Amino acid sequence: MALADAGVMASIINPAQVKDFGRGLAVRIKTDGVDSVVLARYGALLKPKA
Repeated sequence: MALADAGVMASIINPAQVKDFGRGLAVRIKTDGVDSVVLARYGALLKPKA
């Protein structure tokens, strides 16, 4: 709950959904930097519940 206490919104999402979302963006590379961009886009576009 440290994130919630700090006022940061966090969601638990299915990794397979994010992987499929990344494939839809034509992302084939698997690095931490690319993963963070895909996660940020996923959150910005789909706005999962916190």
